[in-house]
Amino acid sequence: MAARFEARKEDLLEVLMTENGKVRAHAEVEFGFVPDTLRFNAALALTESGHVSSVEAGVLDWVIGQPMGVAGIIAPWNSPIALGIRSLAPAAGCTVAFHLPWQTAHTNSLIAEVVSETEDLPRGVVNFFNGGTETGQVLVKSPDVPSISFTGSTATGRVISEQEAEHLKRFALELGSKTPLVVFDDADLGEAVEKAVLALAVFAGQFCMTGSRLLVQSGVADEVRSRLKDALEALVVGPASDPDSQMGPVIDQANADRIDGVVQQEIFGPVLTMEVFDTEEQAVQMSNATEYRLAASIWTRDVDRALRVAEAIDAGTIWINDRAALYDQFEEGGFKASGTGRMRGSAVLDDFLELTHISIKPGVTGR
Repeated sequence: MAARFEARKEDLLEVLMTENGKVRAHAEVEFGFVPDTLRFNAALALTESGHVSSVEAGVLDWVIGQPMGVAGIIAPWNSPIALGIRSLAPAAGCTVAFHLPWQTAHTNSLIAEVVSETEDLPRGVVNFFNGGTETGQVLVKSPDVPSISFTGSTATGRVISEQEAEHLKRFALELGSKTPLVVFDDADLGEAVEKAVLALAVFAGQFCMTGSRLLVQSGVADEVRSRLKDALEALVVGPASDPDSQMGPVIDQANADRIDGVVQQEIFGPVLTMEVFDTEEQAVQMSNATEYRLAASIWTRDVDRALRVAEAIDAGTIWINDRAALYDQFEEGGFKASGTGRMRGSAVLDDFLELTHISIKPGVTGR
């Protein structure tokens, strides 16, 4: 499947640019995850070997992982290829009902076409359909779909969590975020501002880990503000088809009208707020001052400070002097209103497997 996606790379990039509004560089970022994610999880599935132990003489116990059955995948419109495949790839041994959003219908059709071209993939293992809230609820409410992998808003995640109570499903939810970029006065300001602008511009801010909150220590606040102003004024916003564009449009008019919020709420668009702090303790307090706990970025040359602050900030992923460093080998997910479960790493298999403990008592041979 990874090879089929690679063979259709240009087609996929073109549809992302045309329908999703991503400039080519950002479309390539999204596509770039796909082959690696597929290959990593293909190998990861082979490492699931359970475990065995003899706790007492004459007794042998082991645990095996078994596919849960039908996995329901609900992918978002902001990155349907990368985030859809992120949930599909680790669905070890499960059949899949794959729900993709109506806003990216052409992209969805191409994804389904590429998957169908995969050699040795039996017909009916992966089943695609498009829709919105109502069609997604079909998967959530169905007693025949024991596992749901959902990426989307916190509001929808809360509704899903309420609806699943009847069937006690296994849920992986990656939800909203208000990712803080914490810049201390000893940071490399040039690099920090460059990454802050990139964090805002990638996918036009329609990214769950968008750096939408810039927290700056008071000693460098004026300089950061000035650098940020110059960098944002130089940012070229335009159609995805224009090779000079550095940021494309948001997905549609409805979302353009929606982008209006406050510091503590996820805006999901190219909106950045800047706040000033004096002390390390204030930086941590401000970073943790929202209900979201998905990611954070810390900028400082002081290694001890970086580690102290990283341990004090509540977030599933924390970068030091960087942003959006995501790898299939490491778990990705949030705390509190940012979701449950993990979408990458070895822990991702937990969302698709049931564990069975088997015990046998063969006894002990006399000597």
